[in-house]
Amino acid sequence: MYNLEELKNGMQCTITWLLGDVGTFLKKQYHFALDDTIEVIQNDGDSLIIHHNNHVYALDASSADAIKVTI
Repeated sequence: MYNLEELKNGMQCTITWLLGDVGTFLKKQYHFALDDTIEVIQNDGDSLIIHHNNHVYALDASSADAIKVTI
């Protein structure tokens, strides 16, 4: 299991855990769910751009740290 922030550009993964307030927010507002697929479009170390369910999101590294994934 990895933190989302550890993945490199172009990698796809599956959500395993959504932790804390960030996880709750993503579940309620943006319909993130366990076993959903995420693609990392860009990871520059400080922020990420991801693709999830036909939407593109920007996250800071600390928010991405609350998303645990498997590859």
